[in-house]
Amino acid sequence: MFLTKGKESPAEATLTLAGVFQLRQPLADGGTKNHTQPFEAHGLGRETMGDRLEGLRVLIVEDDPIIALDVAYHLRGAGADVIGPAYNLAHAARLIEASAIDAAVLDYRLETETATPVAYRLTALGVPFLFHTSSRGQPELEHPGVPIVDKPTRPGQLVAAIKP
Repeated sequence: MFLTKGKESPAEATLTLAGVFQLRQPLADGGTKNHTQPFEAHGLGRETMGDRLEGLRVLIVEDDPIIALDVAYHLRGAGADVIGPAYNLAHAARLIEASAIDAAVLDYRLETETATPVAYRLTALGVPFLFHTSSRGQPELEHPGVPIVDKPTRPGQLVAAIKP
C-alpha cells in the first residue's frame, strides 16, 4: 500500500533478486498497469559499493515508492540490513519500536507531514540519521548539524554520507 496524492493506493512494488523493480498498479477499469525497470540503469550498482555498510541496520523513511525501493536497493548493495521503507510517520514509529536501528535515511516531506517527529525520536534514542530530501531549508533550521543529502543524488553519495 502506498500513498498517492494523499490517498492510499493498493499498488504493489517488488524488487527482484536480479535487481529489477516491478510496480503493479490497479486501474479503475479493473485492469492492471505494470511498470518494470532495471535498477542498474539508475547509477552505481551492487558490485561497485562493496560492503561499506556491512551489517548496519538502516531505517528508510520515504513516501515515494520508487525512490524508497531505489534507496533500499543501493543500501543493501553496500551491505546494509534495510528496515522499511516506511512511507509515513505511523509506519516509521512502528518500525522504530519493533527494530534495532543503527542509522536512518529520512525524507523530510512525507505527503502531508514532515519527518520531524521521527527525527526527534531517533535523536532521543541516540540513532544517527540524515535527511535525503529536496527540501533543504526547513530541515536545516529544525535540525542544525544533521547531514542533508539533496535529491536527486547518486547512490554512492548517499551510501558515503551514512556514518557506520
